Amino acid sequence: MRGKIIGKGLRVYPENPEAYHVIRRYVDAEKLESFTYQLDEEKDLKAVIRGMPSDTPPQEIIDELRTYGISVNVCHVMTSRRTGMPMPLFLVTLPRSEINRNIYSLTDFCYLKIVVEPLRPKIGPA
Repeated sequence: MRGKIIGKGLRVYPENPEAYHVIRRYVDAEKLESFTYQLDEEKDLKAVIRGMPSDTPPQEIIDELRTYGISVNVCHVMTSRRTGMPMPLFLVTLPRSEINRNIYSLTDFCYLKIVVEPLRPKIGPA
């Protein structure tokens, strides 16, 4: 484990998830002021489904994914930042598991040809 003093604070870099959880428990027990990033293992999968009409109800997509054994937390249509109009893209948030990773291999969905890809990270300043 590495650490660095920055100003009046301490920045800690745990080497594995177990060390991270030990540090989090200590910080929570002592009620210390802290900030942490979420571990990659704990983050949800976010996938974008391309190729479906924008007027498709999100609940229909959730129900169809369940027939493939994929559990879904949230599904909603993405909107354009410029116009505010819905786009033919659906953002699907899934719990991280091996079964849910199968979403990226789907090509036919609701009798349509689709492409499923990971959500692209935002680029540029916030």
